[in-house]
Amino acid sequence: MKLIFDIFSIAFAVAAAVLWFRSARVKAPESSGIFTITGNSILYSFDPSIKNLGNTTVNEKEFFPAMSGLLYSYKKQSDLSAKAAIAAGLAALFQSISFIISLIS
Repeated sequence: MKLIFDIFSIAFAVAAAVLWFRSARVKAPESSGIFTITGNSILYSFDPSIKNLGNTTVNEKEFFPAMSGLLYSYKKQSDLSAKAAIAAGLAALFQSISFIISLIS
């Protein structure tokens, strides 16, 4: 019985490590540009040398695809991290059960 919990613990620990590694490897789009939020408007530029966009107008044809790519990469990273946290929690649970069984035996 203890062996089964040890195996589950190892499997979920490895799954957590793989998921967190994949989460860390998620790349934001290279063309994400610079976003500045001021008041009720969002200012945007593809030029990374621009630090303050001032009153620059947003080109919607460039802004929305870049913003959706950036949000997609953040969502993907967040989803992988959440799955990794669940796997780590299950690994800890099964290891705890295994430890209790070894104390009782």
